[in-house]
Amino acid sequence: MINFSFRSILNSLMSHRKYATLSLVFALYSAPMDVSADTSISSNIVNIGEKAHIGSIVIDNNNIHSANTITTGIGKIIKEERNLPSFSIVDIRLSADIEIVQHPSRQLTISSNKNVLPLISTQVKDQTLVISNTASFISQEAISIKIKTPTLTSIQQHGAGTVNLYAINQPKLFIQLNGSGDITAEGKVSKLVALLNGSGDLNLGALHALHGQLDLAGAGDISITVENHFSATISGAGNITYCGSPTIKQHIDGAGELIQNCGDNLF
Repeated sequence: MINFSFRSILNSLMSHRKYATLSLVFALYSAPMDVSADTSISSNIVNIGEKAHIGSIVIDNNNIHSANTITTGIGKIIKEERNLPSFSIVDIRLSADIEIVQHPSRQLTISSNKNVLPLISTQVKDQTLVISNTASFISQEAISIKIKTPTLTSIQQHGAGTVNLYAINQPKLFIQLNGSGDITAEGKVSKLVALLNGSGDLNLGALHALHGQLDLAGAGDISITVENHFSATISGAGNITYCGSPTIKQHIDGAGELIQNCGDNLF
């Protein structure tokens, strides 16, 4: 997965107009590529499906023109509940606001325009829930997905959007963020492994860990709470902020820093 930001380009093109937030997510067939931008243009969320080919997008005033067919979300926002088999890994490949709660029951609910819902895929294979879009669409509001699962061992987010994890209680949790989205988590784990590539943030201060293994290779920041020990590798411009008095093994080969801080900004 290749991720980069269009923010500076689009801001320079549209700085003379008054807009809200736009998130663009592009993907190539069999070799997806995400282009995420949080800039100002109407209150639309654009998801371009993984089977679409990269083409040109022209933004003319408040209109978006593309060589690809794009479905526009219409009508009221409705909720759809989907039955899923067992899963412990979540792989997110579209722009959405996602909430995951570790809970004895298993449930997934999507809120979106009615005609957009069929374009959102939630498939489980080999214990992995993959959330993606099968075709390109524009929704007037952010897609909302709420998930309950008894077990969560891994969460991977590619691109834009926010992910919130609640009531996590696991022996080990793997978190990977690629792109400009954010992941926030609360709960407790024995071991936390976190990888950040991109400009998004991992807000993990409320996720208490005994041990940690962190790898930061982008411009985003990581905040954590660790009790015993963690290793930190920083090869980008982002910072790792930690709370606690653990022993630390660090390797810094970038502009980022390792900072001890238990202030409110950590949580």
